[in-house]
Amino acid sequence: MALQLNGQEEARYVKNRNDEGLLISEGWMQGGLKVKYWKFYSDTGVLQKEGHYEDGKRNQYWFFYHPNGQTKMEGHYRQGRMNGLWQHYNQEGRIVKRCQYERSSKDGYCVVYENEKPVRAERFENGVRTGEWTSYLKFMADNPHWLSSKP
Repeated sequence: MALQLNGQEEARYVKNRNDEGLLISEGWMQGGLKVKYWKFYSDTGVLQKEGHYEDGKRNQYWFFYHPNGQTKMEGHYRQGRMNGLWQHYNQEGRIVKRCQYERSSKDGYCVVYENEKPVRAERFENGVRTGEWTSYLKFMADNPHWLSSKP
């Protein structure tokens, strides 16, 4: 039973395990909802993702990992949805794209990288591609505000 402070249940740290006893998640619970910081693991014990919850929804900055431990993607959530700039990486940890999201849909620019250098870009509105530049230099010429508009 959790302690109560001023009529509200205090957050308690929990560890969840699979049938074999391996840790699959750990974090804070309050009032039956995930809150604060959480970590999630694969069935083999490898960290898969970690980040904050608020009132049971993903919130703030999150990290997702490839099975080899390299970062797969990272970015912000707001009220359970991807929001703002997200970075995506390959299994070697090199950036492959940087995209803007709103309510978990691509919304804004998405820059694609090869060998950690920007090579092309796309524009999205509510998850639908509305523009494409096959050259990053052409994209920058058409969108000089890109660098100053990144969150």
